[in-house]
Amino acid sequence: MLEILKNKLKYVISRVAEKRALNVMRGYKILQQGDRIHQIESIKETLSTTQLFKKTTEHKIFKNIEGFSYELSVRQFILHHFCHRVSISNSFIGLTKALLICLGGNKRFVYPIPHQWQNIIENYKFSIHRIKSSFLWILAVLFFWTYGVFFTFRIFWELLSIKKHFKNNQNLSAVFIKDLSVKDYLSHKNNTTNIITIALKDAKKDTLILHDNKDILKYTGNSSQFQYSFLPIIESPNIKNIICFFLSSLFLIISSFGKLLLNKWEDSILLKELILANFIYIIPKTALPQLFLFDHSKFVYRPLWTYIVEKKEAKPVLYFYSTNNESIILNKSIKRSNAKWSVMTWSNYWVWNVEQFDFIKQLTSFRNNITITGPILTGNILLNEKINLPNNSVTVFDVQPQRDFKYELLCEPYEYYIPSITNQFLDDIFDIVKSKKATMVYKGKRNIGKVAHYKYRLKILEFSKENDFMNIESDISAKDVCDISNCVISFPFTSTALIAKLYGKPTVYYDPTGKIDKHDPAAYGISIISGRLELKEWLSKHLR
Repeated sequence: MLEILKNKLKYVISRVAEKRALNVMRGYKILQQGDRIHQIESIKETLSTTQLFKKTTEHKIFKNIEGFSYELSVRQFILHHFCHRVSISNSFIGLTKALLICLGGNKRFVYPIPHQWQNIIENYKFSIHRIKSSFLWILAVLFFWTYGVFFTFRIFWELLSIKKHFKNNQNLSAVFIKDLSVKDYLSHKNNTTNIITIALKDAKKDTLILHDNKDILKYTGNSSQFQYSFLPIIESPNIKNIICFFLSSLFLIISSFGKLLLNKWEDSILLKELILANFIYIIPKTALPQLFLFDHSKFVYRPLWTYIVEKKEAKPVLYFYSTNNESIILNKSIKRSNAKWSVMTWSNYWVWNVEQFDFIKQLTSFRNNITITGPILTGNILLNEKINLPNNSVTVFDVQPQRDFKYELLCEPYEYYIPSITNQFLDDIFDIVKSKKATMVYKGKRNIGKVAHYKYRLKILEFSKENDFMNIESDISAKDVCDISNCVISFPFTSTALIAKLYGKPTVYYDPTGKIDKHDPAAYGISIISGRLELKEWLSKHLR
């Protein structure tokens, strides 16, 4: 009986997911046919730049912080969790998906956003179910408030059971790397462009690396240099600090809930962030690392506690592990929407080159210090894999087109990362390489399985049967492949072109459509060639 109910539930869920997917695809076609595909990005831009409230924060811990805006932090948080986040599964409904479902299903828009944003959506001629949307918003706020309560007791528990070896960390130089990956840890000794090696470049010899990824523990063993910590601290606070933290946190919990009853929800939705900021405020600055590193995958929201560590003379840094951050534009008269970048309030950035330096400088008005470090690359999972490339070959990096449903959720202003264009990119290169009796070395960005479009997967399968085609494991670092390549062709505007340039390899972007502006700043100084004639001419120079 239980098995029957389980199967029935699975069937209902799959049917709902299918119906949503169909509505998303219908909604996308409606936007496309009405020449309204830019509307989604326009909505996000308006949401990003519209203030939610005008009052300043009442929290004393943020007083006298230059340029700090509590309203902007609240806005960043909501943008990150509800607006700019892409739906990665059928179960999660992001803003874009909700808008497309509204159009495709001819339904009223239902999504958890505050009433200020509901007004904006309505101004774009979407019919909104305000009661349902407001109810979902209250539930969302209650969820984040409840999470903040549990987080408080988690911190308290961690402080009571903190490891003894933290006592040996006093007066040490330390770096905290948020969300450090296993592959970055495993490859840091052999990778000079790894975030760990870059962070340690000018650091003291015995600098401690703190991280919050438990999966790394199985590889570090008893390492004294790499330590896991749930909290970004290098020593345990004293009992006075712990009591002060607990009492002030209880006050935050009670006061935020009281404000929520008065329809002042901002403290409730940020409760977990306020709790952690309060903890950092209470502990002495000697308990903190001197450097905090965050990758740019979550660039929109800057955690509240990073303002406090900066006030205590530590340095929070947002670093970029790629340069492919701008959408494809095929019409010079239309400007790229950079609203999601303009709300950034990080004080310190580590970027690859002068072009990325200029990109950040132009987009954010917040005081900042931008450092050019060179490429910051992810590690190689297949550490012992030896690669030997044919002498007369060209290495090719593309952008894997996703299934229609997944791609349409992005609502890109122009359809460029689609199978017809990607396959043309590969066909053009392979035909010319084959005519020159050379080898096309292909490396996919990552193994995304069936998320990749079936037409693209068939094309790669077709090429794999050819003797003039070599398929490199996606888990091998692009850096290692570029290092031993003869020349490199990349799909616009992947970071691999810049990696090849780092190693002094002939490198170029190939646009099979001929529609991308050859002087597009998103190319970051890499030449763009268009069409088969230019491609053949370039390959003739670099293949025997």
